[in-house]
Amino acid sequence: MRLFARFRKFPSSCEVRFPLPYRFEEYWRTLSFDIGEFVDSAAYRPKLAMMSFGLSLSCFTAMDLSKGGEANAVSFLKQAGFGKILASDDYRHQATTTSLGFVFGKRVIKEGKKKTTLIAVGIRGGHYGAEWGSNAKLGKEGPHQGFYEASERIYGEFLAYLKAIKAKGTIAVWTSGFSRAGGVAALFADKLSSGLVDGGPSKRFGKAILDLKHIYAYTFAAPKAGEWNGGEYSFIHNVLNPEDLVPRLPFASFGFGHYGYEHNLRCPDEKAEEILSSLQEEGIEVQMPVFTAMAIDFRHILDPKRRFVEDFTRQDGQTGFLDQMCGLIESHLTRAAYAKFIQDGMVALGSLVDEQSSSPYEKFLGFLKILLDGVLEDYGFFSLVGKVTSDKTDWKAILEPYLDEALELEPELEDDKEAILTAVAGFLHFLAPSRKELVDIYPTLRDKENAKAIAFAHETVRYYMLLLANQ
Repeated sequence: MRLFARFRKFPSSCEVRFPLPYRFEEYWRTLSFDIGEFVDSAAYRPKLAMMSFGLSLSCFTAMDLSKGGEANAVSFLKQAGFGKILASDDYRHQATTTSLGFVFGKRVIKEGKKKTTLIAVGIRGGHYGAEWGSNAKLGKEGPHQGFYEASERIYGEFLAYLKAIKAKGTIAVWTSGFSRAGGVAALFADKLSSGLVDGGPSKRFGKAILDLKHIYAYTFAAPKAGEWNGGEYSFIHNVLNPEDLVPRLPFASFGFGHYGYEHNLRCPDEKAEEILSSLQEEGIEVQMPVFTAMAIDFRHILDPKRRFVEDFTRQDGQTGFLDQMCGLIESHLTRAAYAKFIQDGMVALGSLVDEQSSSPYEKFLGFLKILLDGVLEDYGFFSLVGKVTSDKTDWKAILEPYLDEALELEPELEDDKEAILTAVAGFLHFLAPSRKELVDIYPTLRDKENAKAIAFAHETVRYYMLLLANQ
């Protein structure tokens, strides 16, 4: 048996398990992996979307590090019949803002006498700690700088992989990623298609040949990576939740859009309840937070317990609220100003994210809470958006003592003090003229349940529910 083990043939369709991370547990799910789904890359295929989702989530750093952070990705590809699997060393080292987790694998597709080598390229989109900081690295112009640098690296590694496996003949490339990894995957797919989207001949990588119809890219909850290119990039499919904040970033006014097509998935309330019930029966306790628009009750402005009331006049829900909030920032902040004043501080703060902890953003949010809550407590919100806030306000002088207090908890950021001070002061400075709009959105944003609802919209389990509802 050992002699012939290496000739094992995988069926065209098989069951594959993948992890569904939620609240720092891995709930294992099963999907049907069907090699026959790799046809017509320009068409959105729900089953291929689910297969890609499984690949994306498997590429998260595994919760159980005893077998290595890449263990889930390697397991997923092996189950699906891929061999020659290679994972980046970054899975085994402390994450930085320039690290990148990814995995490659190959499998042969046979159609009669024709053979195509399918290369899987999965990119890490979660449980990557300080790697999160590259999300804030937009750059002054062109595509998203942080994502672009990552895509350049993965493209170089891809070329080396093709050479290592001695790829020849027709190849197809399947790439996928969740959140940050989705932005990187889109730029990687763009790089692959260079010269092809304009009607150019098939590309050659040594003895390997790639044409446009053999590029399959599926992203989930991805932020925008560069210019919008529509039909020219029809092989890139961006699966989005319209209630998710992340895919709205960076802003269109900064020159960003999603490569390829956007597929906004929705799940009716009755279907969501059915899916939630099914998940709970399997031991996955999912609680969907309820978003409620809030307003200031000026009749009770001095009474903290009665200061905010439910706003029955607002009918646009979470999606409309996010439109308003993003529009407010867009109208007062430019990409040039962001790159000059805010970017470095945000990248530095990103180093606080620790996605192997029970609460990955605890340090990040806790740092900002000390900084901003102290200002609010001493000055009062209505002073900040009223008398104190103006283009001439010296925000650095106001913020510095509170920043010093926050740095006592996170002394490793001391070298980045000036960058962080400039970043937070920059946000407040550019938003200072928008007092009326701030009063409108602040009550809704400060409500804890609303904050949970906005965060939940980006959860992997929420995207899983959307995919199930749209199979």
